[in-house]
Amino acid sequence: LLALADDRARATGVRKSALFWAGQVDESDVTAAVTRIADDESEDRALREQAVFVLSQLPNGEGVTALTTIARSKSAPWLAEKATFWLGQSDDPRASAVLRDLVTGADVDEGVKGQAVFVLGQHDSPDDQAFLRRHFDALGSDRQQDRVQMGVAQHGGADAADWLFGIARDSTRAMHVRKQALFWAGQGATPTTALVSAYRSMPDRELREQLIFVLSQRDDSTATDALFDVARSDPDHDMRKRAMFWLGQKHDPRVARFLADILEH
Repeated sequence: LLALADDRARATGVRKSALFWAGQVDESDVTAAVTRIADDESEDRALREQAVFVLSQLPNGEGVTALTTIARSKSAPWLAEKATFWLGQSDDPRASAVLRDLVTGADVDEGVKGQAVFVLGQHDSPDDQAFLRRHFDALGSDRQQDRVQMGVAQHGGADAADWLFGIARDSTRAMHVRKQALFWAGQGATPTTALVSAYRSMPDRELREQLIFVLSQRDDSTATDALFDVARSDPDHDMRKRAMFWLGQKHDPRVARFLADILEH
């Protein structure tokens, strides 16, 4: 199988398949042979990516050391990103340590750093989630910060909403960061009642506009009722209009009756 994978006269698909199955054979450690293909800059790009994947599938974490070296290498950032992704799928405790180093490293490629942030954000580990929150401000890139917020919203636990609302209420932060915090709060497990309460307490108009949109993405009746309330009685005319617009995008049969009632009265 390894001979087939090395044979450049054969179709790439055949070589990729041979490489995959070589990693599945429970005979001997193939790490060195697979790593050699991953490191070979003259090799087909698709085969090098396959080699990185095969390393991630080797039993007992046999490929973690090689993946770590590739993820830290600066010779091929595109391959380092792939290695970083597959490290994120590993249960090996060494993998999380490497990913954290990639997040905090000063000279790490931006794409690799972003991949490390993303995969750590997908972990259910409270330690990994706490790590990302601690380093949120150090990640100057909007894209990296957005990935942290997404990960916290999806896996951050019971206090995720409080952390996101804290960012949204922090007037020292850029408005787009605060709005994204509200967006991800709405995408996570935040109770609708908490979003409604935040709407009533947010002093910034842009944030209230964002919360109307966030509520419109919820399918529960509590969110729709909150939009009804804004459309009926919010003292800000533009907020009422915005709530009516988003109500019009819903398929709740109550919306048609509500809008008809406004027209009649």
